[in-house]
Amino acid sequence: MMKTRNKNKIFFPMLILILLLNVIGCISINKATPPDGEDNSQPVTDSSAKQRFQPSQQKTTTVDSAIELSEKYVELSRQAAELRSNNTKLAGENIRLKDNDTKLKAQLKQTDKELEEANTL
Repeated sequence: MMKTRNKNKIFFPMLILILLLNVIGCISINKATPPDGEDNSQPVTDSSAKQRFQPSQQKTTTVDSAIELSEKYVELSRQAAELRSNNTKLAGENIRLKDNDTKLKAQLKQTDKELEEANTL
């Protein structure tokens, strides 16, 4: 008797869920399809259907695509190497300019000090 209660506890909610999903599915299908005689969709032309189901006119093969992608990869790799080199060069120039800035600030401070001493005399 205990087993039948457990089965009923599972069976009835599942039955209700299935019925609800069925009703919801029927409602959504009725909304999606127009009544007979009304066709709101755009007509399919012969040329678009032919283009869809015909092989591509470009005759691009897998090998051609692979070669094209390989060439793009080589070009992008070259550009990446160039950018890395440029980045390294700019980083070095930045360090040099910071050192130069420090030296010039020290020289300016020394010059200001000498100028103050000259003015006091």
